[in-house]
Amino acid sequence: MAKPCVLSTSSSTVMSMTVTPTTTIRVPRPLHSVLAEQARQRDTTIVSVIEQGLTELLDAEFWRQVNEGMSAPEAAATIQADLADWDATVKDGLDEEDWSWLT
Repeated sequence: MAKPCVLSTSSSTVMSMTVTPTTTIRVPRPLHSVLAEQARQRDTTIVSVIEQGLTELLDAEFWRQVNEGMSAPEAAATIQADLADWDATVKDGLDEEDWSWLT
């Protein structure tokens, strides 16, 4: 859990921030160089570059699984039934309207 950290002088508080516990991971130097360059180009930190990359990876995996699940044969019947239920609400008992004047 993050702990508050206050840096102060005898006259006033200089900075207050939250310190998050960290750990060290070893990465090959070429990978570190790529991360550092990406951070420099984005004017951010290496940690932010890693967080963004991981977030994008996890999002892509989530949507891959969603698409895979929706395209599964056993899901197709359920999806079609749901769509039919929603299609029934489109007219909602209203009379047909003439929209030909829009074209």
